[in-house]
Amino acid sequence: MTDDERELLTALAKMARQYLTRDEEKGELDSLCMSAGEHALLQLEKYGLVTIERPHIRIAYWTESGWDVVGRPRPKTDISSLLAPKPAKK
Repeated sequence: MTDDERELLTALAKMARQYLTRDEEKGELDSLCMSAGEHALLQLEKYGLVTIERPHIRIAYWTESGWDVVGRPRPKTDISSLLAPKPAKK
């Protein structure tokens, strides 16, 4: 793969993450039944970045290689302890 091809594939993967993500933690993507989304998922699958749930081309999941390209989601921080009322000082 050339540097230009790698750059295009990275851009496609990042756009798919931004616009097709259905569940970030699971790495689930949804083409929303749009042909552009379906074509994007097919290209990402061709290069091993996602796996598509067949027989339809609607839902896909990032592979380890895909996560390497787009970056894993950050763990959600539980801020409830920060929001809990502090005990009153005597």
